[in-house]
Amino acid sequence: MIELIDMKNSITAIVQARMGSTRLPGKVMLPLDGSPVLEHIIGRIRRSEYVDEIVIATTFHKTDDIIANLASDLDIDVVRGSDDDVLARITQAAHRSSSELIIRVTGDNPFVDPHLLDHISAALLNKHDYVSNKIDRTWPIGIDADGFSVSSLTEASEMTHDPVDREHITSFFIRNQSDYDVRNIAIQQVYSEEFDRNVSNIRLTLDEARDYATYENICEYFANPMNVGADELIRYINDNPEQIRNLNVNQRTDY
Repeated sequence: MIELIDMKNSITAIVQARMGSTRLPGKVMLPLDGSPVLEHIIGRIRRSEYVDEIVIATTFHKTDDIIANLASDLDIDVVRGSDDDVLARITQAAHRSSSELIIRVTGDNPFVDPHLLDHISAALLNKHDYVSNKIDRTWPIGIDADGFSVSSLTEASEMTHDPVDREHITSFFIRNQSDYDVRNIAIQQVYSEEFDRNVSNIRLTLDEARDYATYENICEYFANPMNVGADELIRYINDNPEQIRNLNVNQRTDY
């Protein structure tokens, strides 16, 4: 059950998305069930009960014009910034939004879960500075999201010049947990009746061509894959272990 203390603040979801990728270039625009991966992510975010606004944070590279064009078609605002300084790009997008609270989602995770976004939203509304489901991981890799107050995100951007922090955003908060009100969202908090164990051995991030082939199969199985929850995906994969046997175990996190 989600308990909210402060409903005065709105929530903005910021999606990091760019066409550049060493292993799988253009992956955010690959089609799944007839729609680009990025559109799947946006559709899933829109199912959240508490996200009021979506902003796409991409780069100034010409190759990312296609992302800006898709956002325009979907009536979503776009902020274009640094390729390498992801923290600056996300902070720029946060200041562009109308919210004091933001949730960051990356464009290589096509199965973001709206129920997770609701729980992160609730924790932000309850005055936590940084909220994530991967501080102590219990979720599948790729079903991830991070929530920040804009003030804490801005402070991090002003305080750190560490290249790791500038690229990964969350490392600053993990390293300085004692200075911030930090909360982790375990999968059991969202799907309490479904899972009594850690399912982080499952990987659902889009990094290589074999990931994409697997997700095509998943989308062919479900009648409406954009509406499938993490619980249904986990049950499907547990029942079809061959779907993940050959998936690459590495995950890029510099999106």
